[in-house]
Amino acid sequence: MEKRAMCTLLLLCLSLALPGTAWAEEAAPLTEADLIFSYEDVDYALLSDPAPLIAAIEAHDGQAMERTEAPSCLCAGMDREFAGQDVLLATHPSGPGGSDLLETIVILGGPWQTARGIGVGSTRDQVIAAYGPHFMEDYDQLVYALASPYESPMLIFQMDLDTQQVTAVFLMAFSS
Repeated sequence: MEKRAMCTLLLLCLSLALPGTAWAEEAAPLTEADLIFSYEDVDYALLSDPAPLIAAIEAHDGQAMERTEAPSCLCAGMDREFAGQDVLLATHPSGPGGSDLLETIVILGGPWQTARGIGVGSTRDQVIAAYGPHFMEDYDQLVYALASPYESPMLIFQMDLDTQQVTAVFLMAFSS
């Protein structure tokens, strides 16, 4: 019996030492690069001018994005949302001279993915493999943040609780 236990232990140690059989490496933590949205091979940063991204989406969709606005509760001016076929953008007027800054990008469908290849339809396991196990779970959302959730830039994956698949991806930043 002791010989069998020793053999099992030896095989386990050898399997962990062989390439390709070690425990999975943990994904790198969220970085600012993860909050860059690449749309048709052009990168767009949060808290930047939304006009170039709006123009790119409108050109892709072949129609103007639907625009809604309301008075901002944080700044003088209007908060705006721009809805396309697969992407929703939210802005607030905290840029130079009250100009709009891109605060939120929501991927609702289509081929658009995060910097690590996660998009609508990806599974919970794929999200965790790409971004790691260090997230806050808020009902149907997996929340990854640069610092404290809801106080720093975040990447949020909204999940279908039945299928465990991503239904929307939120890239969010806050400015004061």
